[in-house]
Amino acid sequence: MITEEHKKFFLQLYAIALADKNVSAEELLYLHEFAKQNGMPEDAIESLLLMPVFQEVQPPDSLNEKVEYLYFCTGMALADGQLAESERDALRTIVLQLGFLEENADGIVAFFTDELKKGTSISDIQAIVKLNLLT
Repeated sequence: MITEEHKKFFLQLYAIALADKNVSAEELLYLHEFAKQNGMPEDAIESLLLMPVFQEVQPPDSLNEKVEYLYFCTGMALADGQLAESERDALRTIVLQLGFLEENADGIVAFFTDELKKGTSISDIQAIVKLNLLT
């Protein structure tokens, strides 16, 4: 069973792919992999891609969930190996929607971008974030 939140988040990722006006094969593969990992059947994926109805996503409350959310959004933005300015702007907007301070937004986007390029896992990023909050 697909939850509404999974659908909304899938469409959030799709919106990031559309941000640079060029959805690559790598971005579509990332979307499909994300959807399948979250139990979305192929027909639901295709339906959402062909007839997207973008809705506001309820941002997660916990820090771990916010890190996971940003991890997947950044992964989508980097799926084609490039980070267009429009995708960077979309990530910055997401950071602000998650309740982070505006003066930290660019640094947060840069951190996630750098860590995903290095292949850092979600759990490792969560640990880094928690460690930096304690120091």
